Amino acid sequence: MCIRDRFWVSFIVRVPVQAPKQPTREPRAAGIDVGLNDYAAIAYSDGKREKIANPRHHRQAEGRLRRADKKLSRKSPGSNNYVKAKQARARAHRCVANLRENHARQLASKLSRENQTVVIETLNIEAGEHEMAKSINDAGWGQFLRFLEEACTRKGVNLVKAPRFYASVSYTHLTLPTTPYV
Repeated sequence: MCIRDRFWVSFIVRVPVQAPKQPTREPRAAGIDVGLNDYAAIAYSDGKREKIANPRHHRQAEGRLRRADKKLSRKSPGSNNYVKAKQARARAHRCVANLRENHARQLASKLSRENQTVVIETLNIEAGEHEMAKSINDAGWGQFLRFLEEACTRKGVNLVKAPRFYASVSYTHLTLPTTPYV
């Protein structure tokens, strides 16, 4: 099926891979905790903290997606109007996917550009068989992690994946919270 309003052009260019540039600013590390209320809570090694709001692109577009589905269901399969409605529905879903991808790419690029080390927790995204699955899918954590890995590799930034159940602060019955690894 031909998708209207989209063109793909492919170029092959051979460019030698250069070593990543050494940063000229002071080294800085960032620890990222992704979530559903806030897309990411970022703590930098210089003491600065930042929260990135969750854009919830799918939740905002639910009305448009529902109307596109309803219009498609009212058309008889095989007709020209059915094909048009199907394309309109695909456009609406593509718009949401593009917004989600843009947000993830921009955040991954920003983190890899401003830091020499990025630490992020490993997530069990595939175990989404529960009531939070729609919100997890809307956040696009897997896509963000993939883009962050690509950006860090391309720019020579250290990416550390903390284990899912790793306690960064340990408590004992005799002491206050201690941080074992810094």
